[in-house]
Amino acid sequence: MAKAKVEALRRMLQEARLPEEFANHCITTLKMESIEDYVNIVTVKDYETELKVVLTDQCAATKDSALMLARARSAWRAGRTIVLRNEHKRQQGEPVEDMDCALEQSTQESLMAQFEATYQISLDIHWMPADTLLGRVFRECQRLMPTVIPATKIRSLYWAAKPRNEKAVVLSDQVKLQLDKDEQMPVKSVLEYYRCLRILGHAYAIVGQHKSTDVVFAPLSINLKYPDTVLRIASSSSLGPSDLLNFVRQKDESTRARLVELVRQGYPQGEALNKAWAEFELHWITAPSKRPAEEANATSPEKRPRTGREVNGMELCKKWNDNRGCDGTCGKLDACDVMLSDGRICASKKHNRMTCPHR
Repeated sequence: MAKAKVEALRRMLQEARLPEEFANHCITTLKMESIEDYVNIVTVKDYETELKVVLTDQCAATKDSALMLARARSAWRAGRTIVLRNEHKRQQGEPVEDMDCALEQSTQESLMAQFEATYQISLDIHWMPADTLLGRVFRECQRLMPTVIPATKIRSLYWAAKPRNEKAVVLSDQVKLQLDKDEQMPVKSVLEYYRCLRILGHAYAIVGQHKSTDVVFAPLSINLKYPDTVLRIASSSSLGPSDLLNFVRQKDESTRARLVELVRQGYPQGEALNKAWAEFELHWITAPSKRPAEEANATSPEKRPRTGREVNGMELCKKWNDNRGCDGTCGKLDACDVMLSDGRICASKKHNRMTCPHR
């Protein structure tokens, strides 16, 4: 949690467009561990002048710069807003931060602007992660405590914006309880599963643009290569649609569970995904082409029952037995010609060979 708070402080300073040297001065030299430390290092009354004396003039990259001082003041005001809001929630008995809550508008706009500038792409509404998904992934990455998000909960902005099913329960004339039905993403095919993985990859790339151990925390290329590879492997399998979807879901959740473990050990998300894939690649590429029962049915010819030719000296009608049709003029016996295990003939006139229970 301490590391997550430090990263939150660093991100706040980056959003204020303060130089990296200033952030390092605050975190490394002054040993700040949270946004609260940055806010409380000066007084509310004289923060504008104290920031210059205590912070900006003590860092070579910001010393005697009116622009840098203005940005430091802007960062302080943003930090104080966060501190006051969290304090208010504590007083009201509310959770300080809901994992699925959408990000602050300024934070999300900053992330999207940086994403578009870095990768030179603009995401369509069908591929853009929903605000709640982006908020969850952001907070998980900040805490370095990701989870395996089920595909049914990976929503695009388009899906989240669709009208929701609601149910109202009238408790009295003046009280009505509104119940929201939390609809899940329908994932009925591998292609839809691929879409979910790609949306999740976008979410990681958007919130993981910061550097961790001198590398980008969640590069877009790595996060898109994974779903593309999954789709390529699935496309070459001859499993039925239902079996293939179950196979992909099982292997994906196992792979991402390993990713979660590695990130919690300190690996950046991109490196963790590469390492998890390397460990599970063999499990992916050795996907069974068919189930054993299907292979047996495909290769083994249908077993035909043994049949007899006559009963009590009367010849059995073969056309009647195999449903070719007999007009009754052949003079042969219309009775089942299936030979039983003890060598006797079934000889039932109630059914023929095709419907005999002994075959």
